[in-house]
Amino acid sequence: VDPIKALAPEAPQLWNDIPNNLCIDFELGDKEGTDKAFEEADHVITLDLINNRVTAVPIETRGCVGSYDAATETYTLYNSTQNVHANREMFAVNVLGIEKEKLHHIAPDVGGGFGAKNSAYPEPPMVLHAAKKLGRPVKWINTRSDSFLGDTHGRGQTSRVQLAINTDGTFLALRTETVGGIGAYCWTIGPFTPTGGSARTQGGPYTFPTMYYRGRAVFTNTAPMDPYRGAGRPEATFQTERIIEYTARKLGLDPVEIRRKNLMPPEALPFKSPMGMEIDCGDFPLLFERTLEMAEPGAFAARAEKAIKAGRLFGFAIAPYLECTGGAPKEYAGVQFKEDGTVTLAVGTSSTGMGHETVMPQLLAARLGIDYERIQFTQADTDATPIGGGHGGSRGMEVGGNAVAQAADEIVEKAIPLAAHLLQSEATKVTFGDGSFSDTASGASVAMAEVIEASMDPDRLPDGQEPGALDTGSTFERGIISIPNGCHAATVEVDPETGAIQLTGYWVMDDFGTVINPLLADGQVMGGVAQGIGQALTENIIYDESGQLITGSLMDYGLPRADVIPN
Repeated sequence: VDPIKALAPEAPQLWNDIPNNLCIDFELGDKEGTDKAFEEADHVITLDLINNRVTAVPIETRGCVGSYDAATETYTLYNSTQNVHANREMFAVNVLGIEKEKLHHIAPDVGGGFGAKNSAYPEPPMVLHAAKKLGRPVKWINTRSDSFLGDTHGRGQTSRVQLAINTDGTFLALRTETVGGIGAYCWTIGPFTPTGGSARTQGGPYTFPTMYYRGRAVFTNTAPMDPYRGAGRPEATFQTERIIEYTARKLGLDPVEIRRKNLMPPEALPFKSPMGMEIDCGDFPLLFERTLEMAEPGAFAARAEKAIKAGRLFGFAIAPYLECTGGAPKEYAGVQFKEDGTVTLAVGTSSTGMGHETVMPQLLAARLGIDYERIQFTQADTDATPIGGGHGGSRGMEVGGNAVAQAADEIVEKAIPLAAHLLQSEATKVTFGDGSFSDTASGASVAMAEVIEASMDPDRLPDGQEPGALDTGSTFERGIISIPNGCHAATVEVDPETGAIQLTGYWVMDDFGTVINPLLADGQVMGGVAQGIGQALTENIIYDESGQLITGSLMDYGLPRADVIPN
C-alpha cells in the first residue's frame, strides 16, 4: 500500500511482468542544466513531502439506471458521470461489443464529481448487461462506504523537492522527484497525475532559469488513482510553495520578500517555462500585492500578541499559484429555434454542480440579445450533440463557452441577409449590436427576436433561405491552453498543547480572464478552498499494512465542517 516500499526489489509484485511494481518512470526539464545550477548555488535546501491521498466524496454517490430495447437492439443509460461521450464508447465498444450508436448515454443533474466521476467504472455496463438479460430496467446506486472503497482517489504523492538559491534570495533551480501510488490498475489516466500532470506547472509563477522533474507511478494494493480537482496542478503548487516557505525559514529570509523578489514581472511575458509551459499573460506581482493587502499584515503583531495571551500561536502564509486548463480541446454547441419562440441550446460539456445550465444560456442570450427565459438547455446527452468532452481540466467555459459564443456569431452571420431582406436593404449595409440589426443607410432596425421569428415563415424569407436557416451547430477547437493564476493567503492560530488549529482568516485573488457569472465563479473558488482546507487539516485515506481501508466511512474520513471554514 506504500508506493515507496512497493518499489523495493523484495516487495510483493502485483503483476508478474512488471518489475518493482513500476508503471512508468517520467522526467521533464533540463537535468544537466539543473544539476549544474545546484552545484553553483550558495545554498541547496531539501524537503521531503507527503501530499496525502484523498477521495472526492461528492454529495451524490455514483449511480445509474440502464434499460434495453429488444425491438431496436439499443440501450439507454442514465448515469451520474462527468463524460457521457467518452464513456459511451468505452462501455459500448470495449465492454458490450456493440456500436457506440446503439447506446444512448445521458447524465442528468449530477451532484458533484471533482474528477472521480470522469472514469469508466465497471457498474454501468454491468447494469446494461443485466437489463438485457432480465428484459427490464435495472437501477444501481452506490453506498457511501462502497464509494470510499471503489471510487477513484486523488493526490497521494511522496516527494523530495530541492531549491537552489543564492544568498540574496534569487532562485536558481528547482528539482522535484515524486512517487505516486496509482492503485492496482492504470484505470483511465491514473499515471498522468504524478507524471505530466504535476510536471507542467512546476515552479508556479516564479522565474526559475532551470528545472527538472521526475515522477514515478507505482502499482499498489489500493483503490485506483485518477484525476481529482486539479489533477497535478495543485500538487505542483504544494511542492513549489512548501520548499519556498521552508527555505525562507531555514535561511532566515522573509517568506513574503523571497516570493516578491522571484515572481515573474508582467513585462517578461510571454514566457516559456523550463517545463515547456507557454505563459502568455498575467500580472503575478499585482495579485500577490493585492492579496497581501487584503490580509492586513500591519495588524499581525497585535493579532499574534492577542493569540499568545490566549495560549495560542499565530501564523501567516501566502502562496501564489499558476494553473493551466486541460481536457479535450474540442467542444460542440448546437442552437435550434422553435416556432413557439423557444430556443434549444445543446452542449457537449457537463455540469456537476457548476451552474452551466445558467451561464451557457446567459452567454447565448447576451450574445444574441434574446430573452434568457426562452432558452432550453441540454447537456451531457449523446443524442443531443455529435461530440462532447464533458467536464475536466476547467474546460467548461474555455471550450464549451467558446463553442456557444462561436455558434452565436455564426447565427448572426446567417441572420444578416434575412435582416437586410426585412429592412429592404442590402446585407453589406446591415450591422448587428445590442440585439438588433441596423441599416447604416436609413437607420431602420429590426430586433433579433423578430428575425428569428421570420426565419420560420417561408413567406418572409429571402430567396435561397428555408425555414430553420438560423439553426446552427458549431465545433470550437482550442488553439492554446490558458493560464489562470492567483494568490491565496491564510492566518491560523494553533494550540501548542493539543495541536488544534483554528483557521482565522483566508484571502484569495484570482485572474480567470473574462468572468461570465461572478456568483458562480465565486462559488467554484469557495468550494475549492473548502476542499483544500479539508485535505490540509482533516482528510486522509488510510490503509493498514494488509490493504484494509481504515477510513471507509464518514465516521472515519474527516470531511471539513462548516465551523472549520472561516467567514
